[in-house]
Amino acid sequence: LCGATAVNDTMDKGVTPLRQAVQMGHLEYVQLLLDARAQPDCGPPGGFKPLHDAVTRVRRGSGGARLEGDASSVRMLLAAGAKPDVVARGWTVSPARGCPRLTSAA
Repeated sequence: LCGATAVNDTMDKGVTPLRQAVQMGHLEYVQLLLDARAQPDCGPPGGFKPLHDAVTRVRRGSGGARLEGDASSVRMLLAAGAKPDVVARGWTVSPARGCPRLTSAA
């Protein structure tokens, strides 16, 4: 468990409200949940955390889907104390120009 507050409770498949807000690209909810003390590194043991989701966010548009990341969510999560060196499924978040990216932890 990631904390004793409802804001950190897990839903289906260990997803927290913060992680779902990041996955959906709802920046206002990301900030609201962080303000309510959602833990930015909360997630299933060994699984992706909100920061991993933010850097792998897929944007869908008229040109199809493309991996682009969500720099705003990344900045919010890092400002809230998310740790980029947390290993999830063998990946960590490394700095890059614009939006950080996942790199192999091996």
